[in-house]
Amino acid sequence: MKSEDAIRAGAIILNDLRLFNESIVFFESNVEPKICREIESLFNKWAGNANWKARGDVKDEGLYVVPPDWFVEAGCYLAQFAFGPRSQEETASYYVADIFGAGETDWGFWFYVEASQFEGKKKWNAFSKKLNDEIDELGKIGWIHMGCGAFFLKTNLSATSLPSAWENDDWEESLSPLKMTMDVLVTSKPIFDGIIANARAKADGQ
Repeated sequence: MKSEDAIRAGAIILNDLRLFNESIVFFESNVEPKICREIESLFNKWAGNANWKARGDVKDEGLYVVPPDWFVEAGCYLAQFAFGPRSQEETASYYVADIFGAGETDWGFWFYVEASQFEGKKKWNAFSKKLNDEIDELGKIGWIHMGCGAFFLKTNLSATSLPSAWENDDWEESLSPLKMTMDVLVTSKPIFDGIIANARAKADGQ
């Protein structure tokens, strides 16, 4: 934050410190947990309709959705889609600010594999260097290759929709970009299926 902005922000906060404190307490104890529950509810509902598996939560474990044919056995999978921040470094922003585009990093879906199912990271990384056509295909539908066969798909949620959603307790419109992005996971799955099949064939020596 620029020094002028910092001075202005500090003055606004200190001008009504009680209100600022009450706002932060209310946000942390009521607003953020409510929004996280709504996101988790959408995940579970979407996964049920798609016949996929959903697990986790927004803040602690992270949220994951996995097609049933990517499961190897209980707790073990070939690959998964994880909802999380694009930056691997922790930000100072609240989760909700980041998720809804008002924080310090983008949020969206990560695709990554369980390297142990492909004879370890070294062999998976070597295989991922040959994903040129797949990278191009996925790029056309919004996926960004982040290196080593990991891909990121941004979710374009907007903070401008949140006041109305809160006031009316109606989150459908506010979270519709998230659902639309999750629908892209289904569209993308055949490409990822091909990547997984080819990688397993390589691992099996075919």
